[in-house]
Amino acid sequence: MVAISAVLYRHPFRKKRKNWQHSNFMSQPAGILHVILFFSFNCLSVYSQKTVRIEGKSKDYAGDTLFFTIENNFITTDESIIAVAAIGSSGEFTAEWKTEKPVYVFFRHGIFKAGLFVEPGISYHIALPEKKEKDTADMLNPYFSEFEVTASILRKTEISTRQILSVKDDLNRLINNYDLLYDSIQTLIAPAIMQGITPRQFDTLTLSLTRYSDTISQPFAAHYFYYRICQLRFKALKMSPSHGWHDFFAAKPISVDHPAWQSMFLNCFNRCFNVFSTGKKGHLFESIIQNDTSISKLREFVSEAIFSKNDTLVDLAIIKGIFDAFYSTGFDKHKLLLLLDSVSVTTTGENIKKIAITIKNDLARLMPGMPAPWFNLTDCQGKSITPDAFYGRYIYLNFCNSINYTCLKEYNILADYHQRFGKQLQIITIFTGESYERMKSFAGNNKYNWLFVHAGINPKIHIDYKVKALPCYFLIGPDGKLLLSPAPSPDERFEIYFFSLLRDAGMMYKDNSGFNLLK
Repeated sequence: MVAISAVLYRHPFRKKRKNWQHSNFMSQPAGILHVILFFSFNCLSVYSQKTVRIEGKSKDYAGDTLFFTIENNFITTDESIIAVAAIGSSGEFTAEWKTEKPVYVFFRHGIFKAGLFVEPGISYHIALPEKKEKDTADMLNPYFSEFEVTASILRKTEISTRQILSVKDDLNRLINNYDLLYDSIQTLIAPAIMQGITPRQFDTLTLSLTRYSDTISQPFAAHYFYYRICQLRFKALKMSPSHGWHDFFAAKPISVDHPAWQSMFLNCFNRCFNVFSTGKKGHLFESIIQNDTSISKLREFVSEAIFSKNDTLVDLAIIKGIFDAFYSTGFDKHKLLLLLDSVSVTTTGENIKKIAITIKNDLARLMPGMPAPWFNLTDCQGKSITPDAFYGRYIYLNFCNSINYTCLKEYNILADYHQRFGKQLQIITIFTGESYERMKSFAGNNKYNWLFVHAGINPKIHIDYKVKALPCYFLIGPDGKLLLSPAPSPDERFEIYFFSLLRDAGMMYKDNSGFNLLK
């Protein structure tokens, strides 16, 4: 029985992305050939909606459940579970769903994230990776990242005819072989890239990649190869974003559902609003965003900037630009949300509409004035704590632990806040990345008397509050809505803002000595 081995796998679309700078790719013969192939792939309706089945047997996993998942928004990397497989006592499992195109599907179990590309109408009999559960440290670490592996395909069968298919030409094998060659060539040409290479030199150095891709007629794989080599060219020739837009996207078909196209788009359009605002017409772009807030004017500007009249590409560039710019300085968040809402209402593509709505809701979720994400966490006394228990008081919510230097430095200031503002301000420290017992001993030994709650092993609280680093602070109002998101830390003089807030609320006054006193 032939199998595609399960190997440690670095997903090609999860590598660190950078902006680089130019060549005229379309002047190269290989580039023209790839584009001709690319157009032919997009003009063919190769697939229709059919069932996909994944099955297997592993006694080590008996009684467990596998959640087969896909990425449903390539800009935010949000995920959706599309099938669930309960593994029986014998270790057997089956999962089925319908799809009209090849898709990358994966499941998480223990320390592994195993995935494979699947095609409509095909049944895949796979071997699961060796079962290795997360240890306590892994479970407590909100930033734990699984080891990515490709699932071992033991057998492929066409569902309608029950015909056993050759694993030799499987999509995963074609892509994995290409990626191995790609990685070796990327390492080989790295010194030349550092010194600077010409388009002709690049074509010579990557000739083996071109020859391999020219032997493959499978449409999805050929499309994958084309955009992978485009990404390497974009990086190796240090192309500017605008040259990338011109060479790889202008007057080209849009393949929103193909992961290789998505990855190339994310690379070329990374922080594109910054590129627009620093260009020759930057003043016009900023005026459209800050003053006009007109989606029609913005579309016209972006269309010209990226050399494309394709409405889908223009809207995707706007969505990506808003998503990247939202947490940077220089753009009014409310106006960005208004523009994103306009895209979701006026765009003609259903996929684009879904992407825009998802991102709009995600960005708005932690805006001031929105209800603070709810939680139910355990304090040092073993009691369940929810934020609604403190309605009528301000909540200074922070994510910290006992090993972060900045957290340790700010605990003493929090202790002072608790003593002075305890009636008006409820401090809640969500203790993360360490055990519950460590939280109890740390708070007790240091005589910290405000509320400590444990984040637990579920990363949901970190996802809900988008915690990327420690410490992280939020201020919640007496009505349970976010006032500051994020809020200044104690070291960033949160006290001054809170004084102003209490004064405006009529909760402070000055006596003859000039001190602000709480009523």
